[in-house]
Amino acid sequence: LKQLQVLSIHFTPIRDPPHPFTLMALAFGHHASMAFESKLQTALERVRVVLGNAKNPQAAADVHHQYEDKYALVEGVTKAAAASQLNNLAALGLDASQLEQLRQWARDGSAVSLEFVANERCSFLREETREEEDPRKHVEEVSVRGVVQAAFTSKVVTKITEYYWAFEVSYKLEALKGVGASPDDRLQILSREGRSEIKTPSKDPAPRPQAKAPAVKKEVNISWLLQTLHDTSATPSFRVDRSCKNCHTPRRNGEVDSASRHFTAVSQWAVQVAEYLEQLMRPLDLRNSQQLSSDDVFVPVWPLMLEGDPSSTAAAEQPASPAVLARVATSEAEPSMLPSAADANALLAEEQRTLSVLRRSLGESLPAGGEVATCNEGFLLCALRHVAAVCGRWREAVDYVEAMLRKQLVAAI
Repeated sequence: LKQLQVLSIHFTPIRDPPHPFTLMALAFGHHASMAFESKLQTALERVRVVLGNAKNPQAAADVHHQYEDKYALVEGVTKAAAASQLNNLAALGLDASQLEQLRQWARDGSAVSLEFVANERCSFLREETREEEDPRKHVEEVSVRGVVQAAFTSKVVTKITEYYWAFEVSYKLEALKGVGASPDDRLQILSREGRSEIKTPSKDPAPRPQAKAPAVKKEVNISWLLQTLHDTSATPSFRVDRSCKNCHTPRRNGEVDSASRHFTAVSQWAVQVAEYLEQLMRPLDLRNSQQLSSDDVFVPVWPLMLEGDPSSTAAAEQPASPAVLARVATSEAEPSMLPSAADANALLAEEQRTLSVLRRSLGESLPAGGEVATCNEGFLLCALRHVAAVCGRWREAVDYVEAMLRKQLVAAI
């Protein structure tokens, strides 16, 4: 009855226009709900392997819980998504000392952004001419009074002229303090240069512009992400202020609004950079497009609750893996039916393990060396696609919680 009263208060009609998140939750219709449920059930199979059967993880809608637990659920998936982003940056080259520098910039009140910049150059190298014989031969016979006296064989030889160009690409990923006006306001996370030859049948036009600087330049503000780090450890903190007058539901509040803006911006940035890298990879003869897929990388952000024994130690806290930069900290008032910090960190470790497997696979299937399109670009492309996937899963998870709340209210009425 108490939960129904709370629900009634939050869903009492108000004079203000509908909140965008309310409209989004209402639009989380049957088709979208079924699609997400399918992904959730598939993920649960993997989660049970990682956490162990004693935990018995279930979709949140299938576990009896209190209204307050929905807030804790949204807070949990937000912390996991933030930690995932930090760990993916670590996979691209960010280390603990660099993260501390970024956190210090944000703590001092400066905006901190990620900037990806690529430059391209194309120059003519040489002209080569070769002859190519037609495999077909033409035989002409000379006959006198029906008797073949001679046979002449001819063939067609085509003269082919080809033009070779040097295509050079350099790119870097940097973190910027403010606008990055001085070298001290820039921190390089990764950089690479590559050179390949392009062959064309004609000299005009050139296959690429002579110089394109920048060929692409994409920037995203990550101040919100760094502001979740309140101490020197890489443990994101996130809590919804239930007492704020603008807090209506676990989804409709100022803190989740800010998180949503961040994850939306990062997702768009990651997709845009990935699209540029994808066109760099096109010259490779990829017979299987799944080579550049991040679908097998585990996403650690799901609206889960536990039905098993809360005291189970199946996912007890383990020493941090070198690949895991960020972890989820233990909460003082951690609801027993929600995954613990140890559970969340086990899922984050599984994400990094599968990302490492992908890196090795790409290293075996794609070229290395100084070319433009190599396993390095392939991994960066897949990692960014995974970042966008995690952002999308966070949005689906919090929408799932809001939709679950509405379904419970309708069922109660």
